[in-house]
Amino acid sequence: MASKLLSFQEQGNEFEEIDSDKRTIKANIPLEEIHLFFNTQLDHFITPPSLYFFKRFKLSTDFLKSDPSMWEQDLSFVKGKNIVRNLRVDTTERGVELIQDYSDTIRKDEKQKQYLLQIISECRKIYPDVTKSTLEKPLPST
Repeated sequence: MASKLLSFQEQGNEFEEIDSDKRTIKANIPLEEIHLFFNTQLDHFITPPSLYFFKRFKLSTDFLKSDPSMWEQDLSFVKGKNIVRNLRVDTTERGVELIQDYSDTIRKDEKQKQYLLQIISECRKIYPDVTKSTLEKPLPST
């Protein structure tokens, strides 16, 4: 995997950076094709845009040039590992929290429940916390 990433870096593969707030990654795998992924190695999913991960979080890729058994002694690897460990699994956590917070609000009408979840999700994007500075921001124009 490391050698594949390094080869992309050496080739100078450039790709269009995507605004992380607008980037959506969804795996749409038909149920009957899931068995094809059971024997797929992780490096199959490494592509030139995979380097964007390192750039996005300002992580050094120098450790990729050394033996994986030595990575734990590499300060850039340890720093990157700590950054990645502290990333929130934002989308999943928000979805679960939404369901837990509001599942009892509307029980009978599924359409209304889905609509409410969409509205709440949008509001949380605009107001992610309840600090004074956040709440003073004007509503975005539509």
